Amino acid sequence: PSTLRIIDFAHGPTGSAHDASAFEYTCAAKYPDFLFDGDEFAWGDSAYAVTERMICIHKKPAADIPANSIFDKTLSLLRVRSEHCMGALKGCWSCLSGLRVSINSNNDHIRACRWITISIILHNLIIDLEGTQSAEYF
Repeated sequence: PSTLRIIDFAHGPTGSAHDASAFEYTCAAKYPDFLFDGDEFAWGDSAYAVTERMICIHKKPAADIPANSIFDKTLSLLRVRSEHCMGALKGCWSCLSGLRVSINSNNDHIRACRWITISIILHNLIIDLEGTQSAEYF
């Protein structure tokens, strides 16, 4: 079961950055052995590169193979939990929905990144204080 805890994130790339490009800025991408022990790995969608530590949904035409289709459908359920995590984060910290901060300079961008970081820290703190059952609402 997922606790909706956020264990790794990156900010800095603008909203126009593709998820796979933004992922390259994370600890999981740069230092996977720091974040993962033994046989641990992360799940990703088809945009991510498959690595020893990243298992992804198949791209076509491999996605059309029945066994791969079953695997991908099962994996998509984890993607739903990831979306629930983002919903919980934005639901608790409405300032993140549409991030109503004018970004007209490098300092504005840094300030917006700080809002995101603080929201993630507080999100995880609430999970610590209220327990993992708080994730069941989402």
